[in-house]
Formats: sequence, structure tokens, C-alpha cells
Amino acid sequence: MTIYISGGSNSLKKDGWVPKLHEVLGSQTDLRNISIGGAPSQMGAYRSLFSISMEAGDTVLWEYAINDELHIDLRGYEVDTLLNGVEWLLRGCHQRGIKFAAMVFRTRRRHLRPTDCTYTEKLAALFRHYDVPVFDVNAEFAIRRPRKDGVQASHYSDNAHYDTEKSIMKMIVKGAVEMVEQARVPADSGPGTDLVVYDRFEGGEQSRFENSAGAFEVWKPGESGMSVQFEEAGTVVGLVLLSTTKGGVIDVSLNGSSARISLAFKEKNYDKPMMKFISLPTLTGQPLTFEAGDSFRIDWADTAEGALADLKFNANPGPRVVSGREARIAALLVQSALTAEVSSAPRGGLVNRLLGKTARP
Repeated sequence: MTIYISGGSNSLKKDGWVPKLHEVLGSQTDLRNISIGGAPSQMGAYRSLFSISMEAGDTVLWEYAINDELHIDLRGYEVDTLLNGVEWLLRGCHQRGIKFAAMVFRTRRRHLRPTDCTYTEKLAALFRHYDVPVFDVNAEFAIRRPRKDGVQASHYSDNAHYDTEKSIMKMIVKGAVEMVEQARVPADSGPGTDLVVYDRFEGGEQSRFENSAGAFEVWKPGESGMSVQFEEAGTVVGLVLLSTTKGGVIDVSLNGSSARISLAFKEKNYDKPMMKFISLPTLTGQPLTFEAGDSFRIDWADTAEGALADLKFNANPGPRVVSGREARIAALLVQSALTAEVSSAPRGGLVNRLLGKTARP
């Protein structure tokens, strides 16, 4: 059995809870960290279900709540949009026989000034619906450390990270051990929409990118752009991409509508390539629906005029950034209620309903 940690930057700290958990579980435990910082639950679903090969009996320990809260507060993501990302992972785990448990972290601001608890309440309801165990760090701290007056500002190093030097780390690790022991396959929720990944593009140039987060096949739009043709009706979710500070700008188009999107991230004091997620419905402010046979195009833009930018992406890229064109596309994510588990597609492609495979052009 392999234990996969799927979360944000709190799960990537070299002195954080994940290395401490590995110490407690022992070096013989097969623990793999597939976390991606600065991304919401859609990235967690993609990373867990499509970029690695999990097997029945494996365990996913989920930690994306704090990232989702940041995307709500800083970029205006809809709560239900983010919860879709969580549910796709839960459905995928059920279908493959993979055990699941959640570690729920909170931002400092939302914990100390809880003005809107919609995400918290709906997330808890979703986990109850799928009958999976949850360790809510701040709630459990208040229960298990009643003399400490709950989690304080001093337990955080900033708004988005717990302080790895504080005693709260010990409780987080203890809770993680409990979740590993209690993890179970999510309950069956019946019919619904699932996550489908398109990771082959016509007109693009494919290459391979590897870093400490993993290995990814990525695509550079050609001179005349690149495209995919949808095999089933559905709705566009967004793009998973490799981004740099000189990522460039693209035009995306579907059914006669288009939008200009910045692919250049703007992370303070960091200039290495990063895997990112961009929510196209959030940026455009509308659902992007399609029918079977429709095509989705990606073309490089020559100007940044009118460009939309997701969280921590450059909203005002200059000429050097626009011409840099260093970003690469890993996958186009869509949601679809597929008519069959596996259906034939043009040019020998396959659509698979969360069976570890992806749709081909």
C-alpha cells in the first residue's frame, strides 16, 4: 500500500508535517508527496487521478482546504466550483477502490475572523455524504488542548501557513496518523459528472518536464496554435500548465467566443518553473459549455491587451513577458457526464470515466 499526500505548500515544507509524519510511520512506509503549492482542489484531483498510477488499496491524504480558501478570498472563486474538485477526487477514489481521508487546514484570517463559513460547512457536508474521515486541525486543537484557548495567530507563520516550529505540528502529525489508520474508500454517490482530461493536442509540440513535484508531459502551441476536439458534451474546467515569469499570453476560443489569458505567474522572490491551474470559467465569468465534436483552440497572443489573470498570475505582462512564451500546457480539464465508461473516439482515442486514462484528440 502506498500513501499519497495531496495538498498545497503546507505539505511541501521540508520541516513541515509530512516529513514528521514519515518519521512516525517509519522509513519502510511507502509515502509519496504529490502536493502542488499555490493551486486549488482541481489540481489535487488532476494530480491524484491522472498524473500518477494509484492502485486499489492505496490511500490519499487530502490537504487542499487552505488553498481553496485563498482562491475564494483572493480571486473570487465560487465555493461550488472548488467543491467540484474535491468531489471528483472522492468519486475517482470510490471507482478505483482507493482509500481517502482529509486533513483540513484553515487560513489565519478565516480562522480568526470567520465571516463566511459557506465553504467550511459545504466541505464538511460533502465529506459526510461520502462517509470519509476528516481531521479539522483548528477544531481538534480546541477540543484536545482546552487550556490553550484554541489556535492563535502565533500558531501561523503567515496567513497561509502553520508555523512548523510550534507545538501544533505535533498534533497535526498525530491527526495524520489517525487519518491514515481510519482512511476508507468513499461511499458510492451514484450518477454525476466526472473529471475528464485532454492531454494530447493537435498542432502543438510535446516535451517532458521534471522537477521535485514529478514528471509531466507538456505542450507548446505551434505557430498556428493547437486544439482538441471534444468527444462528449460537457463544460470546460480549466488548464493545468507549467508556468514561468515569462510564460506569455494566450487566446483561447470555443464556439465563436474567445478570451485572452496570462500564463505568466508573479510569485515574490521565486523564478523557477511551477505547475499551476487556471480556472477559465472563473476568469471569464461564465460557464464554457460544449457539445461532442466542438473544438477548443489555444493560440499565442501578440499583445497583453485585455488579458485576464488568475491568482498570482501577472495581470499586466509587459512586452518581454508576452514574447517569452515559456509556458507549456499539461492538460485541459473538463467535466462531463459520460454516456459510457469507455467509448470509441476518432483517430483511435479513448474517453475513460476516471479509470486513470485520458481523452485523446
